[in-house]
Amino acid sequence: MIYSKKVEEEKKSIFKFLDFINLKKYIDQERIYIKPNFMAFVHQEYLNYTSPLLINSICEYINDLGYTNLNIIESNVYYSNLFKNHNVDNIAKKIGINGKINIINLSKQPTVDFLFKNRKLKVPKILDRNNNDFFLLNLPKFKALGQFGITCAIKNLYGCYPAFNKYDKYHRKWKVEEAIGAFHHFVKPDFTIIDGIEVQDCINQHLKEKLRNYSRHYGYLLASDNPYALDLLVCGLIKLKP
Repeated sequence: MIYSKKVEEEKKSIFKFLDFINLKKYIDQERIYIKPNFMAFVHQEYLNYTSPLLINSICEYINDLGYTNLNIIESNVYYSNLFKNHNVDNIAKKIGINGKINIINLSKQPTVDFLFKNRKLKVPKILDRNNNDFFLLNLPKFKALGQFGITCAIKNLYGCYPAFNKYDKYHRKWKVEEAIGAFHHFVKPDFTIIDGIEVQDCINQHLKEKLRNYSRHYGYLLASDNPYALDLLVCGLIKLKP
């Protein structure tokens, strides 16, 4: 679905898209968690996080369906001095998430231990499907990432891990893809909508001064109840071997 340039038309386009995919058919719980991707370098022009307009519009749409228990979930990020004061509440406010939407910082939530291939993970207790009923909407940003080629539907849920320094815990002690796969084994998203509208088409996202030159307008919103299929679709769109 192609995005319009004007904000009101963009919002109407999003609503039409949500009608088209019949999102309400998939929502089967009163408690709704929405996992965007906004714990990144926050520069409006760099386009490496989920569109705040998309997040706010989806929340408004779901609220209009009669669901009021809406929660945006994210965890803090810290890599040495790279993300000073980079906590969920500050970033949500900075990028313009609607202040009426409840924000849950997963880094501050109690955790449960989860065993996967004889390794112990700590996962937020509120995402334990054995003891909680909820609908999880995965809302990733489609963007380039040096380690994997792209980061999209599957990788986005890696942000639910509450570890203070994910790099030390999962990149060095695990193969990071195992940690991502383990989380999907523990809690799968019920539905995924990919923000592929304005895309960061740059392998090294740390080169902030070059990101603007690598932004690309794809104009895509992609949706499915199968995140693996969506990632394969994205690979096909950009001719990247999975």
